[in-house]
Amino acid sequence: MRLAKRILGAIGIIVVAFIALADFIVPDVLSSYLKKTASASVYAVPADLQDLSVSQAPGMKMRYFGYEFEVPWNDVEEAERKPFASKNSGGDSAWVRFRSGLKLFIAVDPAGAASSDYALAKLVYDFSPDTMHIWPPSPRTQYQRLMLYTGKSQILSHVPSTPAGSGIFNLRSQNYRGFQLGSTQVRQDGLRLELYSDDGRFAITFLQEGYEEPAGVTQPEINRIVQSLHRTTASDSPKSLAATSN
Repeated sequence: MRLAKRILGAIGIIVVAFIALADFIVPDVLSSYLKKTASASVYAVPADLQDLSVSQAPGMKMRYFGYEFEVPWNDVEEAERKPFASKNSGGDSAWVRFRSGLKLFIAVDPAGAASSDYALAKLVYDFSPDTMHIWPPSPRTQYQRLMLYTGKSQILSHVPSTPAGSGIFNLRSQNYRGFQLGSTQVRQDGLRLELYSDDGRFAITFLQEGYEEPAGVTQPEINRIVQSLHRTTASDSPKSLAATSN
């Protein structure tokens, strides 16, 4: 009977030791694998823009869902508002098409929605697989990094052509702060802006697969949108759409 208890006790110690060891080894092995297979976009972290100039080209003022901004183009072909497909955020979205082939997808999420949290977005975008070291201070730390890896991968997978591989950049204006996913120095099918304030998140995706400009959208053109963005007066309808020449 004593021998049986000793055997069971030894087995129990081995099981506990195995579980404790696995708690350290499993996240480390997974982290090592993810570091080797992560895309360039997941490794990218926010950097400051080098070009802060603003385009002065003839353009238009646009108003969508209580926000107004300027674009340095005046060849709008069609504007259409559609409800944003999210039951949780209750946001809005719209397509804007230009005769040049450039398309904009505008999405607005109200304050309080998870997607409108700048601090959370910064935490995710600041993450890099380079921080996933073997033998971290604790398994909890490694699990947290694995969660950030998963979150960043999921977010970037929803951006057309994953432009963040060419860079993620900090955006700042008088009323907004946020991120630009993708560099204008590299012609690609998609670029994305995410701007945050106490009112929520305002995002624009530039789809330029059919854009006839060889260089694509430039940084000064993007800067004009960022610097001119502001909320309209309280009397304006949050669902209003407008486009006026400037």
